[in-house]
Amino acid sequence: MTVQRRVSLGLDIGGTNIDVALVDADDGSVSYYGKFSRHTYTVAEALKIEPVRRYVESARRVMLSTSRVLNTFLETKLPSTSLVLAPGPGLPPPRSLAEECIVIEGYVDPRGIVLEDVDVKEIVRALERKAMESIAIVTKFSIRNPILEQRILEAACRVMPRERIAVSHKIPFLDYRRRAATTVLTAKLKPVLHDLVRELGSWLKKLYLIKGDGGAQPLELAVENAALALGSSQASIVIGVQAVLGSVTGVIVDVGGTTIDVVPIASGESQLTTLHFRDADTYIVVPRFESIVAGGDCSIAVVDGRGRVVPRRAGVPAAFGGEQATVTDALNYALELSIGDHVRSRRVIRELARKHGVDPRDLAQGVVEDVVSKVVGLVRKTGCCGPIIAAGYLGKHVAPLIAKECGVGCIVPEHYHVLNAIGAAATSFSLEVGIYYDGVDGKAVFTPSGRVIEAKKRFIDKGDILEMAREELIGIARRLDAEDLVGDIEVVHYDSLTVVKERVPQGMVAHCIIRAKPKAMIRVRR
Repeated sequence: MTVQRRVSLGLDIGGTNIDVALVDADDGSVSYYGKFSRHTYTVAEALKIEPVRRYVESARRVMLSTSRVLNTFLETKLPSTSLVLAPGPGLPPPRSLAEECIVIEGYVDPRGIVLEDVDVKEIVRALERKAMESIAIVTKFSIRNPILEQRILEAACRVMPRERIAVSHKIPFLDYRRRAATTVLTAKLKPVLHDLVRELGSWLKKLYLIKGDGGAQPLELAVENAALALGSSQASIVIGVQAVLGSVTGVIVDVGGTTIDVVPIASGESQLTTLHFRDADTYIVVPRFESIVAGGDCSIAVVDGRGRVVPRRAGVPAAFGGEQATVTDALNYALELSIGDHVRSRRVIRELARKHGVDPRDLAQGVVEDVVSKVVGLVRKTGCCGPIIAAGYLGKHVAPLIAKECGVGCIVPEHYHVLNAIGAAATSFSLEVGIYYDGVDGKAVFTPSGRVIEAKKRFIDKGDILEMAREELIGIARRLDAEDLVGDIEVVHYDSLTVVKERVPQGMVAHCIIRAKPKAMIRVRR
């Protein structure tokens, strides 16, 4: 009898390249890897090239990381947003989070009881007057009872496509100001992932997206919390290094086509940091990293007689058929490399040098030194003194120069050029699940599913609450065909209190959040 081996297909969509890696989950071998230029192929076209098409069609899941969401956040004007907010009594509403804030009546109390309903007709009229490009819906205690947000959503769908509307009750945390900031950002970024869904629609059911914490979620689920995909590419490369090198400490220098990312890690893990948006905390976590626009496709120029990198993409390097000299071409000349058409690289460097009356070797060397100097500054900014870990298609050539300037060692891992895709293939399922247990009212509400069940006990042990949350998380993973991807489960938050009336305990109220912790589920064989 033939035993079918378990394989995982990782895909990384960068600004310049599409990387693919097929990893055997049983023995850790990388049976295929490939790199496709986005100058030549769309993502859908790259996935139709043999043998990639065969792997995609036969794979149980395709694990996807991308820099698209982060690049959109950093480089483009985001869509305008109407924040529909039902804050109830208390602090002033956070109006500055969106271009327009529509404060409405309606209130769910801390125990999920609707004390005041919303006026659907008034919400529709207000949204029609504002004419924004996206909508974020937030009510204060929606994770205790999402009914008001669901009614507002029905109203909002009359004036806006669902793909441009975000709701906050999918986030299991209580702080509604942080949920509001996260939801506004999700509303602005959802179209990016919906474009990806449209592009890859025929494979949608098997596509998983790597989030900023390094874990994976089905793309259909991830779209609803699109902002959590910020840092997807940086997180996947951390998992990739973890899968290939184990619990290493150092600084990853990922040299891509557009940017060079610097990611410090300790014992194989990055330091996660909370993203801020419009002076507000969010519930979005990303790896701590520094970045500079100085990758292989970036323009170069002569400034004061020396070659310098220009923080702008030139397009295709001359080495790959482009017309302009780029950082890749300067590396070819200065380091005597043979990347692509190195003869063409040398020709465009000589032409640029002749135009400015400088020596071509000095020009190329100046560009390399400028790139190295800028990256060294970012490495020192991290405060990490470990070795430099090379990543990205130019990492093998650039990382040793940076390590030398920093006075540290350099590690060039096997498969350094597709570490993002390997990290995507190797990672685990990631999801935060919340449960609000009210023994007085006899209900338990789960987040993000919104499922409500009967709370049969007025008083319940912490262990039983945690087990209910764990069963909910595993149940979601099972329905999504991802139970085998669930790694360690950790408790993120727990609090409880006893409700007392006329000195008589009535029951217990508890709030618990657990998380499937991201980690490398596959150790790549060297």
